Amino acid sequence: MELGHFGSDDEMESLAATEPWMRDSIQGLAKARRALSDREREHFEEMRRLLLDIIKVDDAFERVFRAVRDMGDRVDHSTRRWINNFRSISRILHGVLRGQGVVEIETVGQSFDPRWHRVSELVQDPDRPDGTIVGQDLKGYVWRNLILREAEVDVVRNDEGQHTARRGAAGKTS
Repeated sequence: MELGHFGSDDEMESLAATEPWMRDSIQGLAKARRALSDREREHFEEMRRLLLDIIKVDDAFERVFRAVRDMGDRVDHSTRRWINNFRSISRILHGVLRGQGVVEIETVGQSFDPRWHRVSELVQDPDRPDGTIVGQDLKGYVWRNLILREAEVDVVRNDEGQHTARRGAAGKTS
């Protein structure tokens, strides 16, 4: 075989005949990649919804715990045992969330950030700077650098004329 010769005409025809097959294979791979990408997006969205549902169950437990705490000494022994069982279930849910990489957003004592927090109430506190978070009404969570839910927080705002607190503020402070 001479230098620069790439084979017989039969070999070249054979390669040319395989070219459409190769092109079809490459197109098939690209289609499979898109389908996999679509399936990954679907799975991601399903997982996000599942995690939010678990968080809603945890919210319900928190409301029960808060109600029992507010009852103080009026809670009987049997109810306390039930609450302890519910706390165990709540800890399991927290473990599931942690295992999936869900992280609670830090709030109280932090500065308000509209990317992570939503204002629930504006409060006056001359001892603290504006924008300081002083309470949390609803926990916020992050998963895979995605905010699953913003934290609903009480934020200091000491402006003149802001003498009454606003509940459920729809906008975010700046």
